[in-house]
Amino acid sequence: MGVMPCSRNGCINILCSKYSYKHGYLCDECFRELKSFIIMSAPKSLFELDDLITNFIEMYKDDLPLCNLDIDEYINREFESLREYL
Repeated sequence: MGVMPCSRNGCINILCSKYSYKHGYLCDECFRELKSFIIMSAPKSLFELDDLITNFIEMYKDDLPLCNLDIDEYINREFESLREYL
């Protein structure tokens, strides 16, 4: 883990463990959010995937509230258990 600032717009983390020659450094938090963002966006090609990564890096950190959620957590919130209503 290097002491390098995260390349994502608006992120103040400086301990980055991920690096891309094209996109720069990402902290663990932004890396997890990027993976969730990609899964939710469902790219259809590698070109689209690269554009999504670029868009993610350029978006201000707080612009994507769903990216802070784990996919399982998001789905669980969307589909509440019926036991809560019984």
